[in-house]
Amino acid sequence: MSLQVMAYSGDSWIREYNEGLKLADDITNMISERSSLPASGPEAQRHSSAIRRKITILGTRLDNLQSILSKLPGKQPLGFDVAREGTERLEVTHLQYADDTLIFCDAEEEQLKYLRVILVLFEGISGLHINWRKSMMYPINQVNNMSCLASILGREIGVLPTIYLGMPLGAKSKSIDIWNSVIEKCEKKLAKWKSQYLSKGGRPTLINSVLDALPTYMMSLFPIPPGVIKRLDRIRRNFLWQGNKEKKSFHLVKWEEVMTSKENGGLGIKNLKLQSKALSMKWLWKYANNNQMLWREVIGAKYEKEDNWITKEVTTPYGVSLWRSI
Repeated sequence: MSLQVMAYSGDSWIREYNEGLKLADDITNMISERSSLPASGPEAQRHSSAIRRKITILGTRLDNLQSILSKLPGKQPLGFDVAREGTERLEVTHLQYADDTLIFCDAEEEQLKYLRVILVLFEGISGLHINWRKSMMYPINQVNNMSCLASILGREIGVLPTIYLGMPLGAKSKSIDIWNSVIEKCEKKLAKWKSQYLSKGGRPTLINSVLDALPTYMMSLFPIPPGVIKRLDRIRRNFLWQGNKEKKSFHLVKWEEVMTSKENGGLGIKNLKLQSKALSMKWLWKYANNNQMLWREVIGAKYEKEDNWITKEVTTPYGVSLWRSI
């Protein structure tokens, strides 16, 4: 199996492997020697510059992972096809963010064996090491032989939905449950603030700077449900008028007027419904102006391009609610 994967590279794999290991060892030794040098001065600067150059060279080797994935034997492709019938084919094999990687494959033993070899070769070429303890395998839909597949990579089995980069992964975009963490964060903030004395002038400042900011990250992708808006408005409204008092206080001004701008006599507290709509509209702007983005290619391949601003109208009922809402 490993010979089949390595056959297309020949002796270059051995050369790259040795160079990668030597480069990683050099960087480790140079970092150790840095402690014995003066904190400043020409010698220290030359040494630091040499380390940075080697780290830059090593960083470029990260591209080898993408190269290896693209050269898999044709009978064992990774990834999934997002194009509709009759449109240009578009496959997504993996996604990377900083030092984090998502790899997509079918629930087949052969694919995972190839993937295992690829990752081991990547470690040897780049001199980097994959943190297997933090790696997880997530089955999509029903996978009967998941335990057997997980043993190939020796990884734990995760369950969808889960949280990835602070966002719910595998959850329904219109579900209220994905907003529970945002509501809990708001309530925890209030629990701390209620133990302190805050003037009526200080409460709007905290609402604008903290409570209004907490749901923004989620709203940048998911449309906020009306029920969540009501709960967050109630939290903000009660804190504004009640503060740390146990008794309920009268709300002296309508909430709609409170959310207007300060120039128009309000307190400038954000209208979550309008903010959610504005953040959704940003995706249309990005769709029209960021031609090189992968997500734009995926959307165009799946729904077909209507013009520079939008795709064709979404009419199918499955897996399109997020883009339809945008």
